Amino acid sequence: MRLKFKFILHLAAVLSLWSTSALAAKISLVPWGSDPADAIVTVEGDLELDDDIRFQAQVGRLKWARVRFNSDGGNPLAGIAIGKIIRLKSFETVVLNGQRCASACAIAWLGGLHRFMEDGAHIGFHAAYIEKAGQPMESGVGNALLGSYLAQLGLPESAVIYITQAGPTNITWLTLHEAWQIGIEVTRFTQPPAPLPLAGDIQTRAEQGDARWQEALGLKYLLGDGIPHSPTEGLKWLRRSADQGFVPAIADLGEFYWLGSYGVPQNDVEAVKYLRKAADSGVPSAQYRMGLVYYLGRGMPLNYTNAAGWFFNAARQGHAMAQNNLGVHYFQGLGVQQNMAQAVKWYTCSAEQGYRSAQKNLGMDYRDGIGVQRDYIQAYKWFYLAATNEEGKTVPTSVVANDAIDNGQWYETSDVATESMQLRDQLATYMTPAQLTAAQQLARKWRPKEKTCVGSN
Repeated sequence: MRLKFKFILHLAAVLSLWSTSALAAKISLVPWGSDPADAIVTVEGDLELDDDIRFQAQVGRLKWARVRFNSDGGNPLAGIAIGKIIRLKSFETVVLNGQRCASACAIAWLGGLHRFMEDGAHIGFHAAYIEKAGQPMESGVGNALLGSYLAQLGLPESAVIYITQAGPTNITWLTLHEAWQIGIEVTRFTQPPAPLPLAGDIQTRAEQGDARWQEALGLKYLLGDGIPHSPTEGLKWLRRSADQGFVPAIADLGEFYWLGSYGVPQNDVEAVKYLRKAADSGVPSAQYRMGLVYYLGRGMPLNYTNAAGWFFNAARQGHAMAQNNLGVHYFQGLGVQQNMAQAVKWYTCSAEQGYRSAQKNLGMDYRDGIGVQRDYIQAYKWFYLAATNEEGKTVPTSVVANDAIDNGQWYETSDVATESMQLRDQLATYMTPAQLTAAQQLARKWRPKEKTCVGSN
């Protein structure tokens, strides 16, 4: 969802334009547990230059912290610097219900080794801008600095594009589902876990048996995040965490073995072992993967009925890719009775969340009148959305291709955006000018929804 936003990022090229009278952010600490080196850190107010120095002075002695943010933004260089400190110290970040963290604040929040977001929290992004003659203009230098920081955090290209796509008077508000779709790992924050009584760094905590920190250490080894990259050590610590039943570590192992990434050899047998445990625990991404397991026959015999069942489980939790895949099963009658109305239903659930393949599939159903009354205006709208981003710009082919690989999409063999653009332009030749205008207006007004069709049958 995009809303008007009054704050504008200013970056290195025009730092001299920043007011020196702005109030600095308020940074406070509250002890957490029995170890004085553990604390809850709160950052409130606009981030200004030198706030990173104050932040470092406050948290330098800490070995663990959860940083709570409540800020409408400020200086992006301060946000980047604070985010780097947070990542270097392996701190957690969180935005709580009813609080906002936008612009420079959101940049700092991204630095968390574990990121949390409570229901009702507002985390917003937009691109870097400078002011020229009183008008906001996108800053190439600023976006380069921001992109470099995001790359250092290990965020994929899809996340970088998402973070920088909003204009100077707009903001992109992050949802939990969108975060996972674009490659930003975020956990829904509910009740805070019990304070950690153990002293020492992540390695010490992991060695003392804390499953959460064993998972954190495993990920750091696998990602080469602040320590030398070591798949052997990474897998060792993830397994120790998983052996204690820590579901995030179980899901991590399933993903790494499934994808064969970061030096972990692809192993379908091991992938299925861990993915099944995580899926049985209700993790929607693992349920989605289990659907792929049975559809592709990777690690288990091919079974369309089981594939559809797992896609259904994930789809009912709002997983957009699973919803689209379930629509494909109903459309083709794979493991379920062919039902075009059900196909349209699940395509719609996925398309409303912004998943391009579902938008293209839904557009074709409206165009051909399959499972729904023929409607060229709706068909054009969905083709338009599948071919463009929210700014109306064509999606780069490389981004779509990378997303298809990362997400394990089994039914796509070409560039969805390019195909959708061709379908849109072909359909336009059969439409009246009034129909085209109506369809384009619908497309421009459309905004993605979060976790559609949860609990649906």
